Amino acid sequence: VRLPASAPGDLAPGPPADPESRTRDFFAAHGAVFGLRDAATQLDLAGERSDPFGFRHLTFRQFHRGVPVFAGELRAHFDPAGRLREVAGIVVPGLDLEVEPFLSPGRAAELARAFVARELAPAGQRIFSGSPRLTIWAPDLGGGPPATPRLAWEVEAGNGGDVRARVFVDDRRGKVADHLSLVHHALDRRAFSGVDQAPFNGIPDSWPLHPDWVEGDPQPTGLAELDGALAATADVHRFFAALGVDSYDGDGHVLDVSWNHATFCPNASWNGMLASFCSGFAVHDVVAHEWAHAWSQYSHGLIYRWESGALSESFSDIWGEVIDDATRLDGVRDTDGPDTRRADGACSAFEEAILRIASPASLRGDHEVGLAAFGAPPPAEAPGRRMVRVLDGAGARDACEPVTNGAELAGAIAFADRGDCDFQTQARHVQQAGAAGLVIGNLPNSPSPEIPPAMGCDPVFACDSSLGIPTVSVAVGTAEALRAALAGWVGARILRGDNEGADESVRWLLGEDVRPYGLVRDMWTPTCFGDPGKVSDSEYFCGTADGGGVHTNSGVPNHAFALLVEGGTYNGRTVGWLGRTRAIHVYWRAQQYYQTPATDFADHAVALESACDDLIGLDLPDPFGGNTVRMTAGDCAKVEAAVAAVELRQPNACGYAPILASPPPAICPAGDAYTVAFAGFEAGTNGWTASRRAIADPESFDPRDWTRVGELPDERPGSAYFAPDPRNGDCVTGLPGDDDTGVLVLESPLLTLPIGLPARFAFDHWIASEARWDGGNLRLSVDGGPFAALPVESYLFNPPNGTLLGPELNTNPLAGEAAFHGTDEGSNSGSWGRSIVDLAGRVAPGQPFRLRFEFGTDLCFGSDLGWYVDDLRLAVCAAPAPLFLDGFETATVGRWSTSAR
Repeated sequence: VRLPASAPGDLAPGPPADPESRTRDFFAAHGAVFGLRDAATQLDLAGERSDPFGFRHLTFRQFHRGVPVFAGELRAHFDPAGRLREVAGIVVPGLDLEVEPFLSPGRAAELARAFVARELAPAGQRIFSGSPRLTIWAPDLGGGPPATPRLAWEVEAGNGGDVRARVFVDDRRGKVADHLSLVHHALDRRAFSGVDQAPFNGIPDSWPLHPDWVEGDPQPTGLAELDGALAATADVHRFFAALGVDSYDGDGHVLDVSWNHATFCPNASWNGMLASFCSGFAVHDVVAHEWAHAWSQYSHGLIYRWESGALSESFSDIWGEVIDDATRLDGVRDTDGPDTRRADGACSAFEEAILRIASPASLRGDHEVGLAAFGAPPPAEAPGRRMVRVLDGAGARDACEPVTNGAELAGAIAFADRGDCDFQTQARHVQQAGAAGLVIGNLPNSPSPEIPPAMGCDPVFACDSSLGIPTVSVAVGTAEALRAALAGWVGARILRGDNEGADESVRWLLGEDVRPYGLVRDMWTPTCFGDPGKVSDSEYFCGTADGGGVHTNSGVPNHAFALLVEGGTYNGRTVGWLGRTRAIHVYWRAQQYYQTPATDFADHAVALESACDDLIGLDLPDPFGGNTVRMTAGDCAKVEAAVAAVELRQPNACGYAPILASPPPAICPAGDAYTVAFAGFEAGTNGWTASRRAIADPESFDPRDWTRVGELPDERPGSAYFAPDPRNGDCVTGLPGDDDTGVLVLESPLLTLPIGLPARFAFDHWIASEARWDGGNLRLSVDGGPFAALPVESYLFNPPNGTLLGPELNTNPLAGEAAFHGTDEGSNSGSWGRSIVDLAGRVAPGQPFRLRFEFGTDLCFGSDLGWYVDDLRLAVCAAPAPLFLDGFETATVGRWSTSAR
């Protein structure tokens, strides 16, 4: 609820009072707008602070029967005149959960540690956990698919290093319901390298007691990676301080850096304690990106999933690029030019490095190269040198062994074939021979020979800091041409990219100095790197990978910021130039005061507009020491234009759908439905019986059946029958003692239908199984005949959602059959729905029959959930009422006639 800057007034008019009392009066009168039933008991004041411009900001946290609601938060904002101008945030409405826990805190912590050890951490690591606390967990906060809130234990667990997660243990089920990563990575890449430093936990063995460098030690250190990390970290600290924040937590916390990081490379990360940078990643925008994640943890605290997670990545991109673009680092890798505005929608032709060949004429020109994480970066200028092919006396010419033609290589650029050894070994051997640089050429049988390889430090202990020559790679086409030419004279230079004009502008590029992979995102035209520039773009990621696309969908808010700073035309809208300083203050204020953990793109739009309204008429200092600027109402119109251009308020087209659609139609489309039999299982079994069949190994099969249970998913009242899908068996061996193959059967009593009316069968159910492997269906037996699955076409609503894998892959006795299986989209769980089956033509009136639910599992794994069925109803549909004509006294007989028979 917001009063725009142009509208005078107060959301809480009345006698003067303190801000908390006035806000509570507002909630008492208008709490229903947010879904509150009793704001006095549901909201607690969590904090109050004033900003440098005289505004006061109050944060209220949501509670349910004394238990905090995770991310349930409302913020009230008073202007300098003491008027309540806005109340915004998210609460979870309609809560009616019991909060007396079933699990003990110790058991919840044990389950959380086991989950992290099994699902998130490398095998064998010790997992630690903090003190569990009860919370109400709503999985859809932050933009996910709809889900039902539940009572959970919130436990922070990890290995003390690169694995750290907030785990939610469902109190009623005794299972992990969800988790959120608390380690934020700069680049969305994966590489697998051997690591040789115990305990393999992603943090330096020396942390926190034995630093290599502390404040006051000499700088520069002479180590490029360390100097880059220290210099960029200092820039971040100055930027935060200029905006009134002391370090990333606002309380002057020491800034711990792991440089030349040696675990889970290539990457960079913030793990809640220190920022880590693999070799090649300690560059300006990446270092600032990670410290921005630290500030996010202590400001809006965005949930790292769905659109909230994309915003977390975006704010890190924004502050990383702002700091990189506005400041220059001396003596370390920091490409700051060309720094000009590109045309609207243009991609950048920026190149990190090139191989420039002067002779022979057939090869003259600039050639594309791959980068190395080790060695010196290619220089801007270098003398031309002869290129010489290596000899190493081992048959191959790859410098995997010490070279034997060192006299020729001294002062030259060495050319080596891509070999079986690691790239650092090749570089080390030619450097020892005195070479001034190295070009590694792909062979026709190299992996992806047409792509110059990115050369990491493999195995990744840490990159060899003694390597000081520039090293690049070339694709097989260039390599083959060079091999042919190297019998003669080849003159070449390894250089930094020759980027001069606007088309090669480095502005709004992220990772331009990263080695060996280079550029990762483009904020000006996100689609250049496969990221969406607006919500409706086809690049918008729909799915659960990468936390719901946090590194991809960040392109949308990234684009809005770049448009605001530069001005431009996009998506049929013109966004006026706002400039860097105004844009910084709008986004910083939105992050610090208006955004909450579950903020999504639409909430972000409101936060930006509210922050801008606050700043109208104020003089805003440039955090980098430039001129002060003033914000106007016209500037805030530009913010609104940028919001509209990238469609922040437009729903995405993902359409996350449950397996079972809702709401269901009436069981009979016309006329009344007459119930023949009903089983709600509230007081008993209603004559339904449970059994098993097709058990592959009775000795190892986990004993279980369809069981009548309470405590149903999604807080559904009453009782239902449940078939579990446990995580049992062994997917590797499948040997006796490891096999959980079998079918659970729930069978009806003998049923019959009355004469002459069409019959329908309806049942409510909830499914969450191992997709395509485990699942179930409804079967029919008539007159004592064999049971057969009802075909998909007999379903009038919510038929089986797919087919299980066939028997060639799947040991489930129902393999290859149509079945209900899997989980709701974007979820590890299910939701309730109703299926309706037409029995017409399958069962004759008066004919005895039985129905059977079967749930089959294969030899291993499972979902740890299963299939619930409830409210089973057999009904017949009455025909429309007949027409009765009574008397012909006042009308002619017309075409009616009589006869005898």
